[in-house]
Amino acid sequence: RVLAMAVTPGDRMGLGEGQFKVNRPTEIRPVMPNQVTEGDNFEAGFNIMNRTPQKRQLTVTLSAQGVIDTAEGQKTRQVSQTLEIEPFKRATVWLPLKTTEDGLIRLTARGGDALDQDGMVHTIVVQKRYRLETAATYGSTVAPTVFERILFPQDIRTDVGQVSLMLSPSVIGNIEGAFRYLRDYSYSCWEQVLTRGVMASHYNNLKAYLAEDFTWPDSEHLPRSMLERAAEYQAPNGGMTYFIAQDSYASPYLSAYTALAFNWLRKSGYEAPAAVEEKLHEYLLTMLRRDVMPDFYTKGMASTVRAVALAALADPGKISLSDLQRYQPHLPQMSLFGKAHFLLAALGVKGSDTIRTEVCNRILAHANQSGGKFVFSEVIDDSYARILSSALRTNGAVLSALTAYGFSGQGKQFVGDIPFKLVRTITQSRKNRDHWENTQENMFCMNALIDYSRGYESEPPDMTLRVLFDAAEMGRAEFTDL
Repeated sequence: RVLAMAVTPGDRMGLGEGQFKVNRPTEIRPVMPNQVTEGDNFEAGFNIMNRTPQKRQLTVTLSAQGVIDTAEGQKTRQVSQTLEIEPFKRATVWLPLKTTEDGLIRLTARGGDALDQDGMVHTIVVQKRYRLETAATYGSTVAPTVFERILFPQDIRTDVGQVSLMLSPSVIGNIEGAFRYLRDYSYSCWEQVLTRGVMASHYNNLKAYLAEDFTWPDSEHLPRSMLERAAEYQAPNGGMTYFIAQDSYASPYLSAYTALAFNWLRKSGYEAPAAVEEKLHEYLLTMLRRDVMPDFYTKGMASTVRAVALAALADPGKISLSDLQRYQPHLPQMSLFGKAHFLLAALGVKGSDTIRTEVCNRILAHANQSGGKFVFSEVIDDSYARILSSALRTNGAVLSALTAYGFSGQGKQFVGDIPFKLVRTITQSRKNRDHWENTQENMFCMNALIDYSRGYESEPPDMTLRVLFDAAEMGRAEFTDL
């Protein structure tokens, strides 16, 4: 684009402009790998284009110097080639190279004919060759003294890699976000009101694990005010509803979940309204003994919800061994969430040892272990969303069940260190979030963490840890509380 301006000494002024296009008759571009490492064999290429309407004979010369393998006594590798290139077509010339170490390779390309020539210099950075291997050891302990020794391989590189040690007095941490999520939750159906009230109770139970600057001002009275509202959401038949307290809106799962939540609150010192709880238990007992499930409940959903009801009724002693035996044949149909609650129900009924063993084996059949984590998975149909199902909620329920089973004499051999690894799965599943996905996940995951802390972290820690490299101390840490 050309711009011309004319100005007189007085007041005259003129402006004009014009455009025209130009092309290099010859153009060279580099064709290189994205990255090169010491010891690599590769071909460095340069692409040459004939940007004229006539066929041309173009001679291309490539040369390279730097950290490359060359003939004895030479510092440069070179290749020259003459190509016949059609109008507006491209061709590529290659120079084979082998790198000898990390550093730089300087490539020079020239090409053209008597009409026109082009040239350029291109630099390649050759990276060091190394392969990082990661090894980790992990675990938890209550032993008075523990030594963990690490042997370094001989002749390892000294310019890459690191050693790190991460220590914690608890596997439970960074849970403020879950409480913040429910503390600030503003929706008002019964499931959400109930979950928020129970979570406020859990906040008071887990203060030792929380940052001192995180507070929930009304957490003390919120569980009681929630329990006082329970009657507003109870249908005449005793079932719980999400919004409208009518029999046609009573939800079997919500009713069973409510009975479970009342049990959790009782352990924290809160009492549910006696009239509400009594009617609720009668509704659940009727659901166990008669087919009153909604039409959209599949057999798997129905057996799963009945398992939750059994777990809720076992705690106050409302079911017997015969109730468990009646539903034992339904175990294969239950989801993992249902199996976990069937195990919790069996733990609350005497004489159910064989049932506990069967349920535990069925749960463990869905386990996958990798990298210090344990996760339970299954394939269920989309209809389970009607009872608020999710994989994380299921793993939270399984953690509660296996933690309880592990503290029975019979279950210790089955459970082992699975709860510890499952806690790691649940706490790390949030990824970049500080809470879980929804109210049910936050409730069952947090409830499982509380069950774990009561079982495995009931004593305050008193730990001193030292890290030595040979005789030199690299670091020291002490823990006197959670």
